[in-house]
Amino acid sequence: MRLGIPAESKVCVNSSWGGCWGLSILDGAVDKDMPPKLGGGALASLIFASYLRAVAAAQPMFCDILNAAYNGNLNVLKGFFYLGLPLSLSWSEIAELVAEFGHGREEQAKGLMGVKDPKGRTALHCAAGRGKTHVCKYLVEQLKIDVNVKDDEGYTPLHTSVLDGQYLTSVYVLDHGAQPNAADERGLTPLHCAAEIGRQEQLHLLISKGAEVDAQSLRGTPLQCAAADGMKNAVKMLLDNHANPNSVSQQMQTPLVLAILANSIDCARLLLKAGADPNMGSHGITPLVVAVCEGQTEIIKCLLKAGADPNYDFTPLEMAAMRGRRADVRYLLQATTPIPGVPDWSVDGILDYVKSAEAENQACSQAPLCSDNPELNGSFMRRKQREQKLWQETIISRQFTGIQRQASTAKPKDAAVYSNRSLCWARMNDGNNALKEAMICIMLRPDWPKACYRVGVAWRLLQNYEKAVAAFDRGLMLDPENKDLQDAKR
Repeated sequence: MRLGIPAESKVCVNSSWGGCWGLSILDGAVDKDMPPKLGGGALASLIFASYLRAVAAAQPMFCDILNAAYNGNLNVLKGFFYLGLPLSLSWSEIAELVAEFGHGREEQAKGLMGVKDPKGRTALHCAAGRGKTHVCKYLVEQLKIDVNVKDDEGYTPLHTSVLDGQYLTSVYVLDHGAQPNAADERGLTPLHCAAEIGRQEQLHLLISKGAEVDAQSLRGTPLQCAAADGMKNAVKMLLDNHANPNSVSQQMQTPLVLAILANSIDCARLLLKAGADPNMGSHGITPLVVAVCEGQTEIIKCLLKAGADPNYDFTPLEMAAMRGRRADVRYLLQATTPIPGVPDWSVDGILDYVKSAEAENQACSQAPLCSDNPELNGSFMRRKQREQKLWQETIISRQFTGIQRQASTAKPKDAAVYSNRSLCWARMNDGNNALKEAMICIMLRPDWPKACYRVGVAWRLLQNYEKAVAAFDRGLMLDPENKDLQDAKR
């Protein structure tokens, strides 16, 4: 006996959602009054695949095939080979039919595996994320489903098994051809995913299967991901496997700075022990400056012990003193070269000095000018100005790290993410990177006034005022009342 579709019946595709659909695919149209009439061969398989894709798109979220994979109901999954099953059949009755008729209709089954949820996830993604290894085995070995199939964000079944902590499923898909270095739209590999959520078993497994330890992405390397989230065990495992403790990327700070921003002294110690440079930063923000701005006294001690240099234009000692952090001043004082003009080189003396009106009066009489504003003349006021600038840059760095973390979960074509990143680069006076992010933003949303504003700001930083004005004008054409654009053009 072989089940078919009687002309007068409808096909139950999503009974769990209350949906009973009779569909027909003809020249790309869906007719809800006619059931599909399928014969054999490749043409039938093609029509069947189109039919199921149409049904899946019509459902609120998952159709039954994905629910079956998600819940590990293998017999139910096999039951979908047989079209025209009555609505009254129970799961056990479907299982009996499968046992009786075997694994036929493989061509139709392959088409059925093309059913995806609104995010492009297939049955294999669903099964892998839930750790349903027996379902994965069936899909990969018997139906020959591509083990490296990607969803709309570029995630493979290996990504989903790693993110959801399904170790045994990760082992299975890796043993059956999953690529350990497959990257999503943001460049994130399964190793990045394991690192940022601290999955040690998965890290060890992926590295043993050839995962690239220093793979770059929007969030930097796996080590940068782990450090940014304070995952000390993941940091240790990556360092033990020769991850670069001084890895840098265009978008992210060093692992050490990221660990400090995450307030993780454990990660900072591990990185310093592995050879992280205590003086390496970017945009004028060194690890010691970040630690002082964040008030991380224990990290300050670790950095000084590791050889961090506290002696440069504006010292971290002065930053700590201006913020009244006595404990930080105490430790920094021992490593800092005495500053000319400070009469009492002690903790109390420095705290008093930075607050004294005498210091400001003395500073105003000194030269050269540090600004066009005469009130900012002199070394003390210059130092105070520098302190405020570094503090702002550290806050921007923390915000930028947050935006990068947002970007790792946002849609790869989200213009708002690129707008925010352009803003951060602009605040750090990096016109080239600000322009790069702004141009991507405006390509994604050419009718967005804010995108035009970001482009104009970037061109202004690069001192190309003609292009800046053109960008602002374009934005004002879209939104003539936009105050930011009006002010920027003046």
